[in-house]
Amino acid sequence: MKNKINKKIKKQVKKEIKVIKKNKSLIWDIAKKTLGIFLIIIGLTGLILPLMPGWVFIFLGVLLIGNKYLKNLIEETKNSWKSWREARKNKK
Repeated sequence: MKNKINKKIKKQVKKEIKVIKKNKSLIWDIAKKTLGIFLIIIGLTGLILPLMPGWVFIFLGVLLIGNKYLKNLIEETKNSWKSWREARKNKK
């Protein structure tokens, strides 16, 4: 009897640990992306204003954001650019 209860408790604890690890990972990913976007904005400001080197902040921001998010962002930008160009061609 005790053995069955211990197994059930162990299974439940393992499930809860997995949920906690998943939530920590999600929070960490959101924090990294937010900081990365913030650094990119600072970098773009640095490119315009002569107060700081903007490319350093842009580089750090891109590193924090990661490849997968950045690829999606680039693809969305390309698609919107293509649709804008096509709409402009059709106007002429």
